[in-house]
Amino acid sequence: MTNTIQHQGIVESIEGAEIKVRIVQTTACASCSAKGHCSSSESKEKFIDVTEPNNSYKVGDVVLLEAQTSMGLKAVLLAF
Repeated sequence: MTNTIQHQGIVESIEGAEIKVRIVQTTACASCSAKGHCSSSESKEKFIDVTEPNNSYKVGDVVLLEAQTSMGLKAVLLAF
């Protein structure tokens, strides 16, 4: 089992070193070929702010965001 979370996203905007990336989070069944005939599929758009001091990206670039799973647990704790 891997200890990382990966999401592919698209750069939506850039302001200095701050990059806003749009990801589409889907349930496992959302990518299923039968999703049109099922009411269980679900997807959500989310925006992630990333700080990149050596910014070499431009709006529209496809990027891969990767984080340790432990960061997700910390985020949940901070949310409460």
